[in-house]
Amino acid sequence: MRRALLGLAFAVLAGGPAAAQPILGASRDLAGLQVYPDDKDTRLFYYAPGKLTIGKDADGRPELSFLQTRYTGTTATGDRGQFRTKSILSFRVRRPAVDGNLVAAAKAKLVGERRSVRDLIPLPIRRIDTTLNYTPLTDAGEMKDTKPAGTGALEAAGDPADEGVWIERIYTLLPDDLTSQALWQALSSGKVILSLSYSYQTAGIKAGDTGAAVKGNLPGGASVPTGDKPKEGVYVALADTLVVTVDARHLPECLKKVDLNERVPANFAALSIYCYDFNNGIRPDLAEKTVEIQANSVTGKPVMLQVRFSSSTPDLYSASPHFQFAVSLKQPYRYRLREVSAEGVERVGAWRDGKAWAEMLDVTTPADQRPKLPAKPDEGDKE
Repeated sequence: MRRALLGLAFAVLAGGPAAAQPILGASRDLAGLQVYPDDKDTRLFYYAPGKLTIGKDADGRPELSFLQTRYTGTTATGDRGQFRTKSILSFRVRRPAVDGNLVAAAKAKLVGERRSVRDLIPLPIRRIDTTLNYTPLTDAGEMKDTKPAGTGALEAAGDPADEGVWIERIYTLLPDDLTSQALWQALSSGKVILSLSYSYQTAGIKAGDTGAAVKGNLPGGASVPTGDKPKEGVYVALADTLVVTVDARHLPECLKKVDLNERVPANFAALSIYCYDFNNGIRPDLAEKTVEIQANSVTGKPVMLQVRFSSSTPDLYSASPHFQFAVSLKQPYRYRLREVSAEGVERVGAWRDGKAWAEMLDVTTPADQRPKLPAKPDEGDKE
């Protein structure tokens, strides 16, 4: 019964953003907010989200952590001298809530234009695309060319069930060996500038692609050009760059290094798990997918953790969960998948053997197991 209700809740949540159709490219500034009209309801408006900031602790220090594990080979395995690293760079990102006074002021301006305003709501954000860049500095403080630090993503902060208009996320990056070494040397000497480029992706309709129903909903009561069909899609609503400031020379606790060398110690292992079923719209029939991971603790007893991906938070397609207790990295882990359909039906898969701890676990539905999507109206069978 609980799963059935859960499935219904997800269906409602999934249906909400689909019905939202702001006209992108037709925004204007009202009381410091970017406000967008709806393509059909002349009384409904949307406002843009706030810009991202770096989270700070109680002492005002940026919440950034760079963990680097180094392995230089062992005599027993015959690979002495081979240098490999596994690194995790993460920091807390905040999206401050838009000031309620600004929303009220923008709404008052709309009413002042003799408009009937039913609601002024946040823009329906589908996902956020991010790229972390680093700029090495010379001894003279001059900047070199900016380089991408690798593929990273925003992950849930705290409760994995974090949904709706989120306030905090954790940005996690797994740099390769060379990038990890370059970042470590630069951060430890204070000679690097990190910046996070990001863009909010929202579902909507481009100005000029809408029907005549939006007449009178634009500034001055104008209407947008009428198109043959409204072209719905996911577009960039806001793009910006966030500077990640940290002085590792004065904040050495931000940098941690573990040398494996002749032994493989028990560690608070962190896996990198990816699921693109919701972010890429691969499984519209699915409400949620839970990954259950089981490993062996240092006492020999099994320990388990869960990671959930959901249709209500499609921007969360990766996770780097940490076990509560130290686990043995010498022994492999295993995992299984729990899927809940949009109708609330649960399916539990069989246990599978995991990959090496240092490898990524991708639980995206394989192409040969994906449901066939119904053909679009203009893609029917041709005679």
